[in-house]
Amino acid sequence: MAMMIAPRLATRMFSTIPKHLPGLSIEHKLAKLSHWTTYGLLSVMCVSGVGMGYFNGFGVPFFGVWKMPGAEKEAVDKDLAGFQFKVHKYAGVAFQYTVAIHVSAVGFSYLRMQPCLSRIAGPVG
Repeated sequence: MAMMIAPRLATRMFSTIPKHLPGLSIEHKLAKLSHWTTYGLLSVMCVSGVGMGYFNGFGVPFFGVWKMPGAEKEAVDKDLAGFQFKVHKYAGVAFQYTVAIHVSAVGFSYLRMQPCLSRIAGPVG
């Protein structure tokens, strides 16, 4: 996941973003906030997941293809690994809420007959 976040953030920061759909300025501000919150939570989950695996000494498996080794016995820090686990878990729950907010916003835009999905996928057909 971490390998996908950096290019996505770079694309988001340095490419032309489509104009906002018609709506209130508060909607636009909330959309921007929810997008950056989602990127932040994904980044926190990546860092905390790697930290959790490293500091507990077990390492971090990558889809059964490769495993990043964990800390050596003298560098294992179970308290820090536990803290990373809590951060990872809470960020995951918060991420689920941001996904629900995004899906709700798409539904709301659809009901208002606004083509929000074409902003994401571009013109199709």
